[in-house]
Amino acid sequence: MSSTTIIDALYAYLDACPQLSGRQFNTAALTGATGQAGVAWAISADQTDEQMTAYQDGAVRVCGQFLLSSGDGCEPEAAQKLSDAGIFDRLAEWLSRENAKRHWPELPEGMIPRSIRAVSAGYLYEPDANSGKYQIQIELEYYRKVVD
Repeated sequence: MSSTTIIDALYAYLDACPQLSGRQFNTAALTGATGQAGVAWAISADQTDEQMTAYQDGAVRVCGQFLLSSGDGCEPEAAQKLSDAGIFDRLAEWLSRENAKRHWPELPEGMIPRSIRAVSAGYLYEPDANSGKYQIQIELEYYRKVVD
């Protein structure tokens, strides 16, 4: 059964990533602090425009940008652990391997995945004196069929 949204598909897909196993990984992280121990992660659509190519049959090739972000601010010690662990580098490598195997997210009906990859290194995007939020940008390319 396919996911209802692309974000749902990415959650299901990234949940299988060894670098994210054992971590909080759900949409509750989008609403702010969860009050639970550990680093929570959230996926959101990037604010950049989707790049699209239209075909004569009405199908569209879409190149969407998504962000995997730490949902709660990481205290300096937790942020250092993330950096030391190289989680973002290993996540990018995992995406590359999965893409090479043509193992992609199961997208909603009418959408066919073509590729997935990390397009940025992990970086601090919301610095604070005592904490910060980190993220990595992911690109998902897929075909969207014409719906009759």
